[in-house]
Amino acid sequence: MKKPLWKADWVIGAVLTLIFVAALGVPQLQRLERVFFDLGVNLSSARPTGQDVVVIAIDEATVKDLGPLPLPRNQIAKVIDILGKGKPKTIGVALDFHEVENPRVMDSLKNLSKLIDSASGSDMSPIFSRRVETALQDARRGLATDDYLANVLRDTPNVVLAMPYHTGRALATGTGPNGGDPHPYALPKPEAVSASQNDLWHYLSFQQSLVQARSIVPPNGKLLDTAAGLGHFTPHPDVDGRVRYEPMLIAHGEDYYPSLVLAMYTNYLRKSLKDITIGPENQMFVGNMSFPVDGAFRYLPFFYDLAQERDKELKAYEVVSFKDVHNGRVKASRFRNKVVLIGLTYLDAVKPVTLPTGDMVAPAMFQADILASLTNNDGYKSPLWNNWLQLATIVIIGLYLSLAVPRLKLATGLALTAVLVVLLVNVYTIVMVSQGMVLAVVTPTILLLLGHGMLAVKQHYLASISRWRAESAESNRMLGLAFQSQGQLDMAFEKFQRCPIDRGILELLYSLGLDFERRRQFAKAGVVFQYISDYDKGFRDVAKRILSNREMEGVLRNGSGAGGAASGTMVLSNSLIQKPMLGRYEVQKELGRGAMGMVYLGEDPKINRVVAIKTMALSHEFEEEELEAVKSRFFREASTAGRLNHPNIVTIYDVGDEQDLAYIAMDYLEGDNLVPYTKSDNLLEVPEVFFLISTVAKALDYAHGENVVHRDIKPANIMYDRAAKKVKITDFGVACLIDASKTKTGTILGTPSYMSPEQLNSSRVDGRSDIFSLGVMLFQLLTGELPFVGESMAALMYKITNEREPDIKMFRPDLPSCVNQILRRALAKEVEQRFQKGDELAIALQKCQAIYERRERKVS
Repeated sequence: MKKPLWKADWVIGAVLTLIFVAALGVPQLQRLERVFFDLGVNLSSARPTGQDVVVIAIDEATVKDLGPLPLPRNQIAKVIDILGKGKPKTIGVALDFHEVENPRVMDSLKNLSKLIDSASGSDMSPIFSRRVETALQDARRGLATDDYLANVLRDTPNVVLAMPYHTGRALATGTGPNGGDPHPYALPKPEAVSASQNDLWHYLSFQQSLVQARSIVPPNGKLLDTAAGLGHFTPHPDVDGRVRYEPMLIAHGEDYYPSLVLAMYTNYLRKSLKDITIGPENQMFVGNMSFPVDGAFRYLPFFYDLAQERDKELKAYEVVSFKDVHNGRVKASRFRNKVVLIGLTYLDAVKPVTLPTGDMVAPAMFQADILASLTNNDGYKSPLWNNWLQLATIVIIGLYLSLAVPRLKLATGLALTAVLVVLLVNVYTIVMVSQGMVLAVVTPTILLLLGHGMLAVKQHYLASISRWRAESAESNRMLGLAFQSQGQLDMAFEKFQRCPIDRGILELLYSLGLDFERRRQFAKAGVVFQYISDYDKGFRDVAKRILSNREMEGVLRNGSGAGGAASGTMVLSNSLIQKPMLGRYEVQKELGRGAMGMVYLGEDPKINRVVAIKTMALSHEFEEEELEAVKSRFFREASTAGRLNHPNIVTIYDVGDEQDLAYIAMDYLEGDNLVPYTKSDNLLEVPEVFFLISTVAKALDYAHGENVVHRDIKPANIMYDRAAKKVKITDFGVACLIDASKTKTGTILGTPSYMSPEQLNSSRVDGRSDIFSLGVMLFQLLTGELPFVGESMAALMYKITNEREPDIKMFRPDLPSCVNQILRRALAKEVEQRFQKGDELAIALQKCQAIYERRERKVS
């Protein structure tokens, strides 16, 4: 039978090629082009600029020395005057001068008003008259800062001022800085210029992608009329927020304005705006000098500032602090024949721009990169034949995908495609880094990766189908049973699905569904039962089980019974649902709840052993990057604790990890923990407390001898069967998690009131830390109060690490002094001053108990 056309391998390559040809220029592909461009920028090595560009930086030091921003214009005028004496080729001022400035007017006028008021009704003396004249002169000087700056600009005929703008279509056409007529600083109209300028205007008239200015903000009239040039100065970020290029021309109505750097470059070459022309190969000319631009007159500079960061010995361009020029610390001759840019570099006072590497710099520093690129002829270029190169490469790759890949073996095709991708990426990067040329090979590379990926997926799918059909039903059935016995239920279901459906397979699937129920994977259980129902709706009770599992899945989703959460439970009320399993243990009922999980009564059905199962939802408590290390440590220390064999330490039978729960199976103990006996109205007799603490101290001494430290000794972790006088320590192996400090929810593991100073200080912990915690327990069991309390965690931690415990006889005057002595050693801040072993504490308690009992006998 002939294969349908749509199934042929070559169709994928042909269709994708047509789609990519039709989609050239779409924003998604342009974003990928930017990624490759940024890669090339990052790989570009540092290079010298010829040191033609100097940045006069209004930096943090300037603000601290000369006062807050904006700087008064008389200070700016002073710096321009100093620079002008050094005879630089051009000076650019990247500051906004559209408002008239009068920085000292109000103070001067107030002083003058006070003088006039004091002289009313009397003749002015000559001295007083001179004071009035002085005040008037001061007022005039305060009013004339713009006049002062204008005079300096007039005397320094090569200063170009900045003109910020706002993007969007102009509100009215032909409204430049000079009213209804175009300003001299806009590009001259065609009738007044040469034929080459007419070619430029003809090109601009068809240019739809040129940046459109909704409004422009030129300097005020006094300054505008005395400047040597005017250029727009507003960073133009890309769609991803990064600044990669500079629009050399913007449109405002029917007028076109150069950028600040283009106006400075024109001034630098001693040319005028009429000398700006357009040439072949996407070249823009200023006189005889040219630089590359794209179709929208955008210029891609070399990023010297980034190169300088990688090579500290190679300065991209000179940066001089504004204050040093203003204060006369820099000679004017230093700027001879330089391109000087005055601008803000204090990032707290200016909105920074993000460069292709993600670095953030002041706009003035980006403009310096552009000036350095122009003067050093280092801009990136995109040749006119780039579009043809892109189209030809797409067609060649389309032929490769349609004709060659389907005939190659999967591994061979992948290897060849990998070589082609590496070749295209290397060609792009090498040409960009070495030649400064941006080739349009990114879109063809994406076509190659996507096309071969789709073909590889198709080939892999067909191969999988072929293998599936080749497998025998019996082998799949046996594999399914093997996976099910190993607990790999998903794999078992996959194998059973490959078997022909009969009564026997339905029984196996039913059993598998019950196993999913036991693991509280109700959604998966429902899928299995639905699979059975699709073949036989009346098979056993699958209809009821589908509904029950759907109900239980909703319960878990709402969080009321999520066994994986610290507050959830695995025991659910639905009697139709199978009892849950944790490892080999069948969960019977809930015994209690802890900070990190639940405690269940479980049974090992193979040996009928009743156990207590403590679960911990580690994935809910720790960040993903910590989880594996925490699990590894938990299992290692729980395994170590499982080797402890002591009558006063709970025996650990098993540890495991299932359904995102870590669990420990241990002795099921009668009795309760000691928490109820820490209440002041339910305290134990003193001899009984001594017996409990000394018993625990001896058990800890054994554990410490086996190099096992509990780390979380507290009443909740001591089980006590009062009738049988049995004491056992629990949670060995669990408390190791305390060393992980805080969980991702911010919860501190462990109980801070019982922690030793070294635990709170994150110092190395040994068995003496458990003795400190046992001392806290002794104090609490005797008094019903904790020795260290605080209104906040910080206050509590401070008291534990710095303050001594209170005198216990303040709470229990009937206790002998030896209790205070024991507590002083057990609760010593320095570990060397504590009891060094649990047996030492036990012996001290026994002696103290004897003293107490003798005294009680005498009293009675």
